[in-house]
Amino acid sequence: MAAGAPRAILVLYMGAPYESDLLATLLRLVEAALDRGHRLVVWTCGGATTVTQRTLGPAKPRNPLAVAQRYPSTARLVKALVDKGAGRLRWYVCRQCLEERGAVEQMAEVTVKAPFHFLPCLDEADVCLSVGVK
Repeated sequence: MAAGAPRAILVLYMGAPYESDLLATLLRLVEAALDRGHRLVVWTCGGATTVTQRTLGPAKPRNPLAVAQRYPSTARLVKALVDKGAGRLRWYVCRQCLEERGAVEQMAEVTVKAPFHFLPCLDEADVCLSVGVK
């Protein structure tokens, strides 16, 4: 593969999404890769399956200390990235993990897959990254 050529990137995102800056890192990484023309698959497992719940809505609850500001929910941020990717970003959610956590109402832009579908994603990828649990 030529240097700088678009690649197929698989990112496995696992663990508790709000305990650190890993979610922000993931979203920035995905956006930067899309800006460079890469194709991406994001596979979420564990607690990370909760970031794309349809029930999160478009905005986080208001912060009483910053009443004038509204911040987007994680679901809205993911939707914006999927839209920006125009077919180059596929976001998968592990069915077993989401069912264990009760996160069954996922947004329309993501696809729920059985755990064994992870292997074909791995085979198709030029580069694989793991974000989250060590």
